[in-house]
Amino acid sequence: MKNAVSFGIRFIPKSSKTKNGFAPLYIRITVNGERIELSLKRRITLNLWNEKRSLLKGYIE
Repeated sequence: MKNAVSFGIRFIPKSSKTKNGFAPLYIRITVNGERIELSLKRRITLNLWNEKRSLLKGYIE
């Protein structure tokens, strides 16, 4: 018997917590429809965030 398990990972900047043009970066992990969000303790500039691909253009120092 097979079990169907869904799993997903997304990186999300929290634009609601933006300070001085920098937003904190979170990771959202979803398993079987249940999700959690964890902070990565990094801040990114929103103008470098690619919303369509969910990734940062450039690099984080």
